[in-house]
Formats: sequence, C-alpha cells, structure tokens
Amino acid sequence: MNTLSTFTKSPLLVILSTGFAWFSIKYLPSAMLLFWLVIAIFADLVTGLLKAWSQGRSTTSTGLRKTIIKIGSYVGTVVMVVVLVNLVGLVDITNKFDLTILIDALMGFMVFIELYSICENIDQAYPDSPLSKYMITPMLKFLKGKLKNNPITSLGKNQTNDTPASKD
Repeated sequence: MNTLSTFTKSPLLVILSTGFAWFSIKYLPSAMLLFWLVIAIFADLVTGLLKAWSQGRSTTSTGLRKTIIKIGSYVGTVVMVVVLVNLVGLVDITNKFDLTILIDALMGFMVFIELYSICENIDQAYPDSPLSKYMITPMLKFLKGKLKNNPITSLGKNQTNDTPASKD
C-alpha cells in the first residue's frame, strides 16, 4: 500500500502512466520481415568483406561503421513509421484500414535494398564465376534497366507513327 500512495503523490508518474495507457500499439512490423532484414544486413556485411578481400584491400573499421550507421538509420526509419502509423491508427476510430501494410512495405523495401547490395558485392568480388556471369550480372542489369533488347526499356524508342501526315 505504501508504494501506491507514493505513486499517486507523484504527478509526473500519474501523467506518464495515463499517457501510456491511452497510446496503444496496434501496428508492428512483421517478425518474419524483421528476421529476414537482420539476415540480409549480416549477409551484406559478409559479402562486403569478401569483396574487399578478393580485391586485395585491407579491411578497416570504415565498412563496419557504415554498417552500424545503416542499421541505425533502418531502426530509426522503422520506429518513425511505426509511431506515425500508430498515431494515424488512433485517429481511425472505425478500424476500416489495416495500416500494417505500410510498415511491411517499408521493411520489404529495405530487404530488397540489402539483397541488391549482396548481389553487387558478389558480382564485384567474383566477376568471372558462372553465378555472376549467368545470373547476377543479367539480373543487376535488368534491375538497372540496362539490358540490351529489353522490351521494357525499348518500348518508347521503337514506336513509329504509322498515320500518314494530313495534306491541307
């Protein structure tokens, strides 16, 4: 009983507990996407080290610092989006919209960025390997839109105007 009276005497604790009771977290990132993002970041670090070693560069703490900065920016972005989506969820009283898709799309995009970086590291580390020649290099070119004879990139270039010019 003594702790309850101490708790109610502190106005700051009462205000904080009321605020946290009012703000509920409805939307969180998918645990599976979070797992794959952690795996992809670790794999990107490992393939970055392999790339440096294959090119004869010494590994320094610069790359590790970049990875730590990247992890910090990812965590900050995810936390910001989770807070914003949950604030929007507080306004949506009817619960018509499931806003989890926004958080999951962000996490999926981050996983895609990491997978792209892993492919670039492998392609630069081992450019003559069959994996790089026949799979990774064409896939990277496709994602960059630089494939020759690509129907998507040549769509606007090869169209001709088949209508005859009108003679006035």
